Amino acid sequence: ADFADARVMADGKQWTKAFRDALQRAIELDPKHVKSLALLGSEAFERRAYAEAMSFWQRVTEVASPGSIE
Repeated sequence: ADFADARVMADGKQWTKAFRDALQRAIELDPKHVKSLALLGSEAFERRAYAEAMSFWQRVTEVASPGSIE
């Protein structure tokens, strides 16, 4: 997740299939990985896939530690 985040930022916030796939693999390994879920939500939002973005962000609120997101 950190690598994908850094690369996307370094590439002018341009998401690629490789970065999306890396994040998908991360949540397959750990379905509660908050950063991967949040980034996938942001990526979906950038594609204007708003329902998908909300789904990822809802999962963040379900798995994040209480008080860790505001």
